[in-house]
Amino acid sequence: MSKYTSIYGPIHDRARIIWSFLTILPAALIIALSVVLTFAIIAAVGFATGAISDADGFDAFAKSLAEANPALMLAAPFSSFILCTVLWVRLIENRPLSSMGFDAASWAGRYLRGFASGALFLLVVVGVIFIAGGYDVEAINPVAKAPYPASAAIVAAAFLVAFLVQGAAEEVVFRGWWMSALAARRGRLIALLATSIIFALAHMGNVYPPTVQSMVGVANIVLFGLFIGLYALQEGSLWGVCGWHSAWNWLLGLGFGLEVSGGSIGETPFVVDLADTGGAPLLTGGGFGPEASLVTTGVLFAGCGWFVMRGALRGGARRPAETE
Repeated sequence: MSKYTSIYGPIHDRARIIWSFLTILPAALIIALSVVLTFAIIAAVGFATGAISDADGFDAFAKSLAEANPALMLAAPFSSFILCTVLWVRLIENRPLSSMGFDAASWAGRYLRGFASGALFLLVVVGVIFIAGGYDVEAINPVAKAPYPASAAIVAAAFLVAFLVQGAAEEVVFRGWWMSALAARRGRLIALLATSIIFALAHMGNVYPPTVQSMVGVANIVLFGLFIGLYALQEGSLWGVCGWHSAWNWLLGLGFGLEVSGGSIGETPFVVDLADTGGAPLLTGGGFGPEASLVTTGVLFAGCGWFVMRGALRGGARRPAETE
């Protein structure tokens, strides 16, 4: 029997997982290394293309990249998060990627099922808000009516790739590495609660100045962490939650033109362009978007209840250490 409790694949006794409440230290290190790596890549591209000739030109080059290709600038730092987290798990903690949820069994089916589920959940939330009078339809299939439809479609596709990376990165860090590391020593319930709260705290930069709507949004982000964590625990895999997270964010911002955690993408939606009617903020989420809606609260709460009833919190038995 392994000395570690595993929520995904087996963790052998030779793994090096530090005392649970000190995981904040490697988390800070992973974030710092990811930022440094992202800056280094941008600087390397700038110097290689001649766009940067000295250190003072970095900010201008980064700003021009963000304006010219916002999808790329969304994907770049999150790609670094994935790489640094994977390197930490393999090289420092000395455990396989299967122990953070990346098993090889039916990975494509799990990912696609998660993507479809995330899209369905969002359609339910947006549909209920629309039926309750929270949204006006400004345009249907606005990409086709854009001055340059092909360009608008390419932008939507580029953001799909970016959100595939972004959604996966947040799941790799929080539900893949952090939740599995905490669960290894403290069990799945503590790991689930702790990572859900930390996940919400990581989004606090989106809620300044705080309002009633943004605080509901933060509460819903905690609830989202609980829901998506229970999903991962129930499935014993990270593939499905990566797909779920990416589908939700992409369709929210690019499908319907709505705010994603308080931020606006500002590109042409490809499904329906919706506008807040200015009615009850607790219905629509106000400036924070539907993630601060009580409709989202109800949907996520129901999803949490579903996974709990299916036994997502049960188990946690120590699995046999894998042989190598």
